[in-house]
Amino acid sequence: MKKPMSKQSRKAGDKVARLIKTNNAEFYIADVDLKDNSDDVLNAVETINRTLGKMKSAYIIISGGKNIITVVGYVPSELSDRISHDEWVHKSVIGFSEGVFDSGDNYTRVIIKSETPFKLIDMVRGNGFAYLNKCGCMGDDESSEEDFIGFDDL
Repeated sequence: MKKPMSKQSRKAGDKVARLIKTNNAEFYIADVDLKDNSDDVLNAVETINRTLGKMKSAYIIISGGKNIITVVGYVPSELSDRISHDEWVHKSVIGFSEGVFDSGDNYTRVIIKSETPFKLIDMVRGNGFAYLNKCGCMGDDESSEEDFIGFDDL
């Protein structure tokens, strides 16, 4: 059973949603600071979707704590013909030690134990953007920096 939503989870979700809206991003990857609380990371997805309203965006949110990194990928059904949330998350954490995966209708979450989870965040981001590029979701000009929104830490 999922824990009730914390204030930190709502705040992180609202911040990611504002960044997605500001950039009018169809695909987005962001860090959130929710430590080792993987339930808060999943709860942030609910906040993001509620804040986005009718805007449909696929995104990955990443949180690194002391002992784990949590990655949640969300793809709305309207974009599922272009990208799979399950495959996007799996490709984003490729090469990492085994993690615990769970998924729902539109999301996949993985929790990976690590002694240095913060060092993995950039790798997840890079792998995630590489997968988006491979799927043709990053636009025509691969060298454009505008394609790489979401690189800033929250």
